[in-house]
Amino acid sequence: MGEVIGAWLRQRRGMNDWSQEQLAERLELSDSTVSRIERGVLTPDGRMARRIVRALGVPVTEILAAAACDLARDYLAGDEDEQQP
Repeated sequence: MGEVIGAWLRQRRGMNDWSQEQLAERLELSDSTVSRIERGVLTPDGRMARRIVRALGVPVTEILAAAACDLARDYLAGDEDEQQP
C-alpha cells in the first residue's frame, strides 16, 4: 500500500520544484523518510498526512483521494488471491 500516495507526493513535490531534501526539511523528516513514502514503502499516518498537505498548501482531500486509491487497489488485489477455483 502507498504507491498512489507516493506518486502523488512525488508529483506535488515536483510541481513545487523541491528536492526530497527540501520537502523533508519543511516536514521536519529525514529525506530517507520522504523517499520511502514516495516509493510506497511507508504510508503516512494521519498526523504526517496533515503535515504534508500543510507543507504543500493543498487541500486534505487530495491526499485522502490518493489513500482511497491505494486502499481500493489493495482490496481488489486481495480479492483475487482469496478466490476459490
